[in-house]
Amino acid sequence: MTKWTLYLIIVVFIVATVGCMKDNVINEKEQIEVEVTSEEEKDVLKVGFVEYPPYEYIENGKIKGIGIDMMREAFKRIGYSDESYEFVKYPWARLLEMTKTGSIHIILDASPTDERKEFLDFSEEAFGIYDINLVTLKNVEIPYQNNISDVQDLTIGVVRNYALGINYRTAVESDMLNLDKASTSDELLNRLIDERVDVIMDYKPVVLFKMRERGIVDSVKVWEPPIDINPTGIGYSKVHDLTDLRDKIDVAIRSMKDDGTLKSIEDKYLK
Repeated sequence: MTKWTLYLIIVVFIVATVGCMKDNVINEKEQIEVEVTSEEEKDVLKVGFVEYPPYEYIENGKIKGIGIDMMREAFKRIGYSDESYEFVKYPWARLLEMTKTGSIHIILDASPTDERKEFLDFSEEAFGIYDINLVTLKNVEIPYQNNISDVQDLTIGVVRNYALGINYRTAVESDMLNLDKASTSDELLNRLIDERVDVIMDYKPVVLFKMRERGIVDSVKVWEPPIDINPTGIGYSKVHDLTDLRDKIDVAIRSMKDDGTLKSIEDKYLK
């Protein structure tokens, strides 16, 4: 082997070694960046909601509604930046399962039932109080007076896993009702319009909003009095220790009620 051949081998070895070291440094840097991003994502609070206009819904790609604006203002009052939380929409049954595993931190407009209290810490401050009504097509007559047992012989459409008040729960436990379950309020209303059910039971504000949205106010009838009046709250997944956050948001919402901010938000959507 000549002197120049040996010299060339040494140079090639050095270049290759430096190149590998450089690749390792880049890969380690990329790995660190991915891990940092992952940690940041874990720190973002996931606030889950279902389409529930005019309280929580999406319009033209924008998440909005009375409940959404309430939460944004509450987060602002306790010093949380917009980047510290995000709203995510899923079907109701899936949202409940995700709070059980902790992949959703907070769920909006959830009724504090005994079953849900096993995996959710609920706010003390009420998030909403809603009428629950029966709804039929305009030309349909039903034997409803003021009791859910009046319609036990009819096919009643409901949204799966919705808490529809104590009267509904008692009737379900007694196996009194013939139920047809949908995933969303939109699907529920479609089944009524297509005459796949005799009557549907849902939250009155949602039904009225969707009737106006579809232009079918004159085609659908909301029956009075309501089956029940149901309070809802904010649920916090017990997988995470969020009781301190819950208490702070309660204080913020209470102050919004006292200073008129909540009424201004409601007027924005209801007037």
